[in-house]
Amino acid sequence: MRSTESHASVFPAQPPASLTDPAVIREHDWTAFSQLPAMANHWERPGWRPDRRSYHWLLAFDDEPALAGLARRCQQALRHLPLDLVPLDSLHLTLLRVGFTDELTPQRADTVAQAVFDRCGGLPAFPLAIGPLAGSRGAIRFSVTPWDGLMEIRRRLHAAASDALNGGRPAGHVDSFRPHVSIAYCDRDLPAAPVVQAVAPLRSLAPVTVHVRALNLVVLRREGRAYRWQVHTTVPLNGPARPSPPGTHQVDRQDGVSGRLHQGRQPG
Repeated sequence: MRSTESHASVFPAQPPASLTDPAVIREHDWTAFSQLPAMANHWERPGWRPDRRSYHWLLAFDDEPALAGLARRCQQALRHLPLDLVPLDSLHLTLLRVGFTDELTPQRADTVAQAVFDRCGGLPAFPLAIGPLAGSRGAIRFSVTPWDGLMEIRRRLHAAASDALNGGRPAGHVDSFRPHVSIAYCDRDLPAAPVVQAVAPLRSLAPVTVHVRALNLVVLRREGRAYRWQVHTTVPLNGPARPSPPGTHQVDRQDGVSGRLHQGRQPG
């Protein structure tokens, strides 16, 4: 499978000096964004067509009220800008793009999912701190901390997909991962300065904690200027969650995810 992800598109170009220190990660994100001369149309991405869909591994945050509240507050403050706001029930963190559905059969996707279950199913659940707000060339997005656990999951996902694809490479490179949660996408080319100025005061809003209990393989599609998906497979993380990051707002969440691989192919 041919990779369509360019290292030139990775933002920031280099990872932060620390994958565990929240202050270092957040400052790295903001410095890169605040120095942008211009923003670009997010929707002009190679390989995508209106009728095309793609297999992605992601973390879904549709049941995280604290994150939804923070995103809503930030979106309301940015409504005067030419941005496409992410629906609050579609907030997510992309882990890895495996490939387009016209390049990967459902049976092969099942094999990928089983390989990920074997490599990741025994990992513990874990918390993440989401925020403050920063951005990239094509999006307004929250910083995410820490990175070390997410990078390990990315490596396992990539290795599992490569094995399941008989040595073929998934679309995403191992080392091009920059964890983030987008809340808005830029819909045209424009100067970055007004966007940076609008985002800057929102950085005073405290990060929130989310709890990662499962990895989702989804079939991602575009609906207008938004992403939607159907879940192909859920891989629960069976271990107890680690302590929440300090300095974040926490909301308890309970779910009924059991310790087995869940598959579903409802019409999307």
